[in-house]
Amino acid sequence: MKARLYIVLCIAFITQMAGVLPLQAGHYYYKQISLKEGLPSTVRCILTDEQGFVWIGTRSGLGRFDGHELKKYIHHADDPHSLPHDLVLQIAEDEQYNIWILTDKGVARYQRQSDDFYLPTDEKGKNITAYSTCPTQDGLLFGAKNKIYFYSYRDGSFRLLQEFDQTPDFRNFNITILSLWDEETVLCCSRWQGLLPSSRLWKIKSRWGQCFDGWFPNRA
Repeated sequence: MKARLYIVLCIAFITQMAGVLPLQAGHYYYKQISLKEGLPSTVRCILTDEQGFVWIGTRSGLGRFDGHELKKYIHHADDPHSLPHDLVLQIAEDEQYNIWILTDKGVARYQRQSDDFYLPTDEKGKNITAYSTCPTQDGLLFGAKNKIYFYSYRDGSFRLLQEFDQTPDFRNFNITILSLWDEETVLCCSRWQGLLPSSRLWKIKSRWGQCFDGWFPNRA
């Protein structure tokens, strides 16, 4: 009799749990955003910012989804405050909640008040093309072709931090990944060329704005 009662209680418990779990899963809501909703093309990268907007980078422009509508941003040759190019490589948000768009022809920072973009330029007045970002305590690092740029929180400046010597093996070292090694050191690598030979890595003393190349330090 006790065995039968135990079996009945087990069946009742399992039945109850089977009824509860689907109710928990039912709280999730999914909405598909596709070409029909105005998505420019295949998604390459995505970011949800501090305000809850979803930024979507594609090969044919940038999208911003507010939960109801999707707004598109594309390059316009006659508009200096549009995206520098439609191919979006990466989207990043810094600690000051600036939205940075890395495109195939330049970096752009979204300007909320005017709903357009600010395009930083180099010393020759040309757009700065970067392939990666890395946040630091003082600003944001940008990995480019043989170069690293730095955006400062303190004064809002965007400047060249370091240009690496172009050797035959690293003539086109596109920095596709920047990663913090410790509080003062950033490691750089290239998608096609990997890390520097003999385990050598570019190291950046970002706190003092200095750069040097050296051997990977030994860690205990």
